[in-house]
Amino acid sequence: MMKTSRSKEAYRVWKAYQNSSIDAVWKAYRTRPSEAKEAAEMQILLEMVDAEGHDYRIISHSGFVFTCGYLVELEEGTALIYHTKTRREVILIDGEYRNGYTR
Repeated sequence: MMKTSRSKEAYRVWKAYQNSSIDAVWKAYRTRPSEAKEAAEMQILLEMVDAEGHDYRIISHSGFVFTCGYLVELEEGTALIYHTKTRREVILIDGEYRNGYTR
């Protein structure tokens, strides 16, 4: 089961996703990324296809890890599926997140 979030941290992730234009892990690094990074990205991309997701983006990256996300349509509305090295989170973005955090 994935955690659904509507916290300030989730809003920060949503804004970082919106500001990113990097759509592949190899574009985030000046040299070829490690095989582990490439394998992780491939697994996430396959998951995105299975979930009928779209608009995959690298949200952040460093020498050791990267975070990424993509959009899906759920019964509750549009959601950002956010991946880190250790977790996957569902961030609902309809309403307040699309228009700016109001809490």
